[in-house]
Amino acid sequence: MPKITIEKQTSLSAADAYQKIKTMLADARDLRKLDSGYQCQFDDVAKTGSEKGKQFKADMKIFDQSPTKVELVIYLPIMLTPFKGMVENTLKAKLEKILA
Repeated sequence: MPKITIEKQTSLSAADAYQKIKTMLADARDLRKLDSGYQCQFDDVAKTGSEKGKQFKADMKIFDQSPTKVELVIYLPIMLTPFKGMVENTLKAKLEKILA
């Protein structure tokens, strides 16, 4: 499976960054439309999460450091490799917006 790793630093606290990303992933209506098997699981204490669908898998981790570091790792099936750049750019734009 091809892997996309996105790292972003933010001036938000780790708790605030985690809550914003958790909300974004839990309310991902566009992903639910594309993949009816989309599910999220979160660990509020560890500030981690995992997302799964029929077409992909993703892991999220918030590092409690200064500045706060956000890491998303997305695993795509080989047949979606041509869309890797589009997926990466879309996620980067969403992170920029919610972590600003």
